[in-house]
Amino acid sequence: MRHTFVLPRARSGLVTLAAAALVAACGGGGGGGEDTITVVLGYGQQAPARSVEYTPYDSGSPVGGGAIPGAHFALTSGNLAPGTSLDESTGVVRGWPSATGAYSATIQLTVSGYKGAATTTLAQQVYPIVMRPWGLGSFDNRSSAIIEIGYLDSDGGLVTEDTPHGLTLDYHLAAGSAPLPAGMTLDPHSGQIQGTYGAPVGVYPGIVMEAAVINPQSTHVYTLAPYTLTVVHGGS
Repeated sequence: MRHTFVLPRARSGLVTLAAAALVAACGGGGGGGEDTITVVLGYGQQAPARSVEYTPYDSGSPVGGGAIPGAHFALTSGNLAPGTSLDESTGVVRGWPSATGAYSATIQLTVSGYKGAATTTLAQQVYPIVMRPWGLGSFDNRSSAIIEIGYLDSDGGLVTEDTPHGLTLDYHLAAGSAPLPAGMTLDPHSGQIQGTYGAPVGVYPGIVMEAAVINPQSTHVYTLAPYTLTVVHGGS
């Protein structure tokens, strides 16, 4: 939610007295609009309600109506999610969250030439990244599988997300994994298992895939739970 703040112009004592005398001489009762600045502040709905660790985060601008000349933002209390930081000139919080959890931070805006400050709160909820195979099971002689990436909701369901811009995923079989059936390969870029089976009909358990999540700041490797492929139409 955004709130409206009115900040008065800062004046020296001499200038303030002179301005007051001028207003009184003219029969006025207060300062004009040029003596204040109105600020609409709050991160509102444009700030993501949730984010996933190691994927890009952008709060959006907290200022309604565009940039304010002379604005300065500062973190006055609380904490931002590790891996994210505040742009002191725009109030935008960006980064690559590196720790899960709930975070809350109070952000203060001051404007050069004006007295007082406006404050707002940014809440960040960072979920652990979850990866799991989708479409794996029983296949005929030509099929594929792909990795889903996302986070678990309150009911334990996987909320999937497209691979965010700037994030690279590198898939490979883990050390100690059973081999893929003959004729099948793992695409390191998409996580797809595909090809034409040259293996006989049967069950192929113990396949373990790893995914390296690479962003501009770090690389983290996740190991997926072992799974079993079943070949229902094998090679000759």
